Amino acid sequence: MFCHMLIGLMMLVPGAAADEKIDGKLLVGKWEPAKLPDGVDKLVVEYTKDNKVTVEVETQGMKLKFEGTYKLDGDKLNVKVDVNGNEQDQTRKITKLTTDEMVTNDDEKKEERKYKKVK
Repeated sequence: MFCHMLIGLMMLVPGAAADEKIDGKLLVGKWEPAKLPDGVDKLVVEYTKDNKVTVEVETQGMKLKFEGTYKLDGDKLNVKVDVNGNEQDQTRKITKLTTDEMVTNDDEKKEERKYKKVK
């Protein structure tokens, strides 16, 4: 269950109009959700220019760090993270991405997530 929560958490990311190409340079940096999920004290997702992603989570007094990769294809953001030897894979649609705000959607779950850039 924790793995599913982590995947859900890490996808709190960017946005743009339907099928619009996203400027990947705007994605690079550290992001945190506008609203933390229940049971999570801190969450930071960092995207690097070399398509690597790091997810740092603080929950129930524990600090956890997971690493993986991401691929931006048009407005689709695919993230793969290794969680204790198991690869977790999720794709979300970016509906908005600016220098300080990102919004993503999961079309299957009809779920929107908003992020703000860590300064």
